[in-house]
Amino acid sequence: MKTETNPAMDLLPAGVAQSLQEFLTQAQQTLGASLQSISLFGSGAEGRLRATSDLNLLLVLRDLNPSALEKLREPMRLMETLHRARFLLLLTDEMPAALEAFPDKFADIFRRHQRLIGSDPFEGLSVDPRHLRQKISQSFLNQTLRLREAYVLRSLREEQAERALAEATGPLRSEAANLLELEGQNLAPKEALAKIAAELPGGPWEDLLDALSQVREGETLPPGTPPAFLLRLADLAQQLYRRSLEVRS
Repeated sequence: MKTETNPAMDLLPAGVAQSLQEFLTQAQQTLGASLQSISLFGSGAEGRLRATSDLNLLLVLRDLNPSALEKLREPMRLMETLHRARFLLLLTDEMPAALEAFPDKFADIFRRHQRLIGSDPFEGLSVDPRHLRQKISQSFLNQTLRLREAYVLRSLREEQAERALAEATGPLRSEAANLLELEGQNLAPKEALAKIAAELPGGPWEDLLDALSQVREGETLPPGTPPAFLLRLADLAQQLYRRSLEVRS
């Protein structure tokens, strides 16, 4: 299997790209014929990797070789430590079931991925729109409940409130992009959330969206504002949930 040059590597910070290239080489040498492909997905595949972003990698394997995986343990741990790498290891014959079980996750991967080495793991596959709509609604409702809990438990410490805001931003943006995809529109997650928010009651939401971008960039919000933004984000998640119920898949 030959390592392919991919434009996505040029969009990553130099240190991340170098580490990733080394990992790809190690994975090929270690896994051999068991490895079908490795893909980069999420913000890294868009050239939007930030200090708070995970480096998401999908490894599709033809079979599980425990001894080979054990040899890849340290390279994976190094990527996790240095670059917040997160790994999704999936067998080729598990792909259809994974698409059915996690349609929102894979809709996002379909939309934001760059194949780094190997064959296309998604050839001939698609996400069922009915499963996707149901999962989107569940995700928005879950985020609403989690954000309310975070407001009660974390709002007395503003750094914890900011962390909760940052952690919720990515999933909400991704589901907003999934929601627009069901409506026949294709936007990047950040832009998708802004577009839908502009149409939701309870706005304007621009100040909240600006705050989310700030915490995602690792910036500190003005004193006294994080708790209010956290409660406000719970309201936005609730409005997104209600909007998702109106979409026909």
